[in-house]
Amino acid sequence: MTTIDQAALLLKLPAGDYFVFDDERKGALQSALVGLTDASTAPDGDGESVPEPLLAIGAPDAVDLDARTTVPVLIGTVQSGQRRWQVNPLTNVYLWVRDLESGALQVSTPLLKERRGEKQAPSGKGVPPDELNAATTITAVDLVDLRQQLESLEPGRHVVTAVDYDLRSSTLALRLTSGTPRPEPAWAAPHAYVQSEADVREEVPEVVRIPATAAPSGPIEARVEMQVGLGSGVLRSPVDGPDAEWHWVCHFVLLQLDERPVIVAARAAVQPIGDAVRPTRFNAVFTVDLHAGARSPLGVGAALVYLEAGDRVLGPYPLDVTG
Repeated sequence: MTTIDQAALLLKLPAGDYFVFDDERKGALQSALVGLTDASTAPDGDGESVPEPLLAIGAPDAVDLDARTTVPVLIGTVQSGQRRWQVNPLTNVYLWVRDLESGALQVSTPLLKERRGEKQAPSGKGVPPDELNAATTITAVDLVDLRQQLESLEPGRHVVTAVDYDLRSSTLALRLTSGTPRPEPAWAAPHAYVQSEADVREEVPEVVRIPATAAPSGPIEARVEMQVGLGSGVLRSPVDGPDAEWHWVCHFVLLQLDERPVIVAARAAVQPIGDAVRPTRFNAVFTVDLHAGARSPLGVGAALVYLEAGDRVLGPYPLDVTG
């Protein structure tokens, strides 16, 4: 079991405890998270031991939107003072919430408390911390409410992931229920910048290919080859039977330090494998022009690309944007 998995288990509380989270429980969880990193420290350039950075989340399996006023998520972080200076968590930690019923992805900066006139220190700029502060372990467990963080939350199946630039948590399933039915998502054509291929192989070795370099306004061709299941958010057209169309929506998320993520939704036609009427496996093989999907130039400099793939997140993949 990885340290991230162990941290996720620590943040997995009885469902009701998320709604009565207090300082005593918060302190206990912070101490437990530090205990996980004690066994996984990495020496810095001077031979000192510093904690491996850690990002984890916890949430109830299900929330009744009619009975509860909040949708709580715990975010746990462990980092050194040096890491905190290099990557400011207030401007780089994001929660990604994927709606598996519609394919939509929403992101928020849950740790950033925006106040008028308050500016955050840019990551890795200015005077670095001294040796003592650089090696200091900083631990936090924050409770955030998705209802306050996101524009809307519909009942149905969702997954939640936290990302802090080059770190990501495990992905948690979250079911939201309500007596008010959600509107049916409108059926749409695949995106014009996505070129899908009808691949009928029984097995598809997983490929995610992102170019190493790109120009701010030039084409950025990404390639995906993988098998996905219904749990990954595959969508079916309103037509029943063997004439049904199957689509899958994934998202390429481009990150640069202290900047809002650039999200490229990629709606692709996927090929059902096996049972044509009630398939459970689909071949997703396609190319995407990320620049065409982004609809705006990228900033010059180092970037990271993640593939949000429904029930999981892949990456990061480095991308150098050169002017």
